[in-house]
Amino acid sequence: MKTFIVLGLLFFLQFAEANQCSEIFIKTHLKNESDPVDVSFERAQLISAIKQHQLPGFKIKMNNGEVPVILMTEQSYPFMKDYLHSSYGTQIMTKQGWPNDHGSFRYQEYLIDAYIAGERQFGEIHETGLSWKTAEDSIRFVDKIADVFIESSFRLNRSEMNAIDFYQKVRRLALFRVVFPMGNEAIYQKLDNVLSECREHCFQFSTSQNLAGQRQALEQRIQKLLPAPVDYQKSLETAKPLISEIREQVLAMNPLDIERFHKQYLETPERVAKLSEILGGNFNDVDVKTLLMYMVGVEAVKQFETVISEMKQTSAVAFENQKRLTAVLIWTTADQAEAVNNLSFQAKGRSFSFLNTNNWEKIHE
Repeated sequence: MKTFIVLGLLFFLQFAEANQCSEIFIKTHLKNESDPVDVSFERAQLISAIKQHQLPGFKIKMNNGEVPVILMTEQSYPFMKDYLHSSYGTQIMTKQGWPNDHGSFRYQEYLIDAYIAGERQFGEIHETGLSWKTAEDSIRFVDKIADVFIESSFRLNRSEMNAIDFYQKVRRLALFRVVFPMGNEAIYQKLDNVLSECREHCFQFSTSQNLAGQRQALEQRIQKLLPAPVDYQKSLETAKPLISEIREQVLAMNPLDIERFHKQYLETPERVAKLSEILGGNFNDVDVKTLLMYMVGVEAVKQFETVISEMKQTSAVAFENQKRLTAVLIWTTADQAEAVNNLSFQAKGRSFSFLNTNNWEKIHE
């Protein structure tokens, strides 16, 4: 995984707007924020678009229907922008010469992956160990990053997307930090808000397998900070309007605005005073700030946990059991288009194989 450290200069680019396209791909049919996603409809929409726009792809026949597989290239990206904006994905990537495969998480147009705090040379702020890249840059430099990424992709409604947005931004803001266990952990002794009992390697981050541990660790810290007479559940309920206000601010923040994407804009003196008044305890300002950020953090984890539990996902490539799986995205070089279309494409890592097992079917004749 140390290969990731040396790739920083390749991604230290201006985040320009993507090229405009006369036909923006597949506008969501959902009218309201919490409308349920019709997975069969979304899959059919994607298959239709693959045919109409001649995008490299095929379909996998599974027990719960046909799942489209799409090759992500600079040519297909403009058609996929709207789909990416209302979906998330879990990715597994491999490259010749790596000792291990690597996991990453796609949220909208961002690809996020975990490593040791402070050791990322691109896309990391606040020493979280989380690197954020744009999907457009990832496509442009895909052969420099990895040989291939295979992604399980899920279309979500706006309420679900907001839950992911909230959680991932809270992690990027370092309202709490999680220890990456494969490397020098001494760095975490110098950082604040570290959930030292939580461990999270790249695949646990990408498939969100450690959320219960994060929630429990945050709850324990909140309880320790509260004075004895104050009830934990009652304190969260009483502080709910304040937490909701901060949530809306976090959702509106631009994660690439390095100057203003900082927790100091959340823990204002007015909010610190308000929380202290609400709880009626005898706090110093440092404890109240920490308490407020942990309360926001635990709410973000709970909301994200609710969404992830609905997906029933245990692995980036265990497609059959993922009831909300909308598509499989292949991130690799454009010269693989013919192999994708004729079903001869193969991807093999240290921990996975993605190849035709007689349930692949052509879309293009």
